[in-house]
Amino acid sequence: MNKKTLIQKIHLAARRDEQKRLDPRYARVMAFFIKKGFLKANNIFAKNYVARMRLDEVLWVGTHLEPRVLEVLPAAVVRFPKAFIFDVQNTELENVVEDLRSKKETGRDFMNIPYKKILPWMNLELNDKRTRATKDKKITKTMRLSPQAIDKMTQKRREAGLSESAFLEKLIASWT
Repeated sequence: MNKKTLIQKIHLAARRDEQKRLDPRYARVMAFFIKKGFLKANNIFAKNYVARMRLDEVLWVGTHLEPRVLEVLPAAVVRFPKAFIFDVQNTELENVVEDLRSKKETGRDFMNIPYKKILPWMNLELNDKRTRATKDKKITKTMRLSPQAIDKMTQKRREAGLSESAFLEKLIASWT
């Protein structure tokens, strides 16, 4: 293949890519991920934002135009489960989401994207302040304490001006 035919193929691929980017699915998916804070882009997609994304559209954009979408998709599904319409079944995605939810350090790959590249998106600070990164989520623990211990803890936390949870966290942190 000579230089001229190679350049022609590159121009043809660029034109095809540009035509695909005019597809409304691309604009909707990019607007969604940009608004949520997973991606950044030079173009403005705000007018194309929809609150719920169809999984087949996201997969199409990820496989044909924007591979970054596939990298952040599993973390987005875990952090915003109600924002997706699962109109197609994807067992590979389900497996990765299961691994992310169980907070595994190593897990299964998703569409040839290594798990170690997907995992950091779980702890990304997002624009949506209603959701927290996995590392910042509180874990509920139930304990049975004697009434004397509760009275003592209540007295000490009031003196410190803290909530019970904050008092216990501060107490535990002082042990190290």
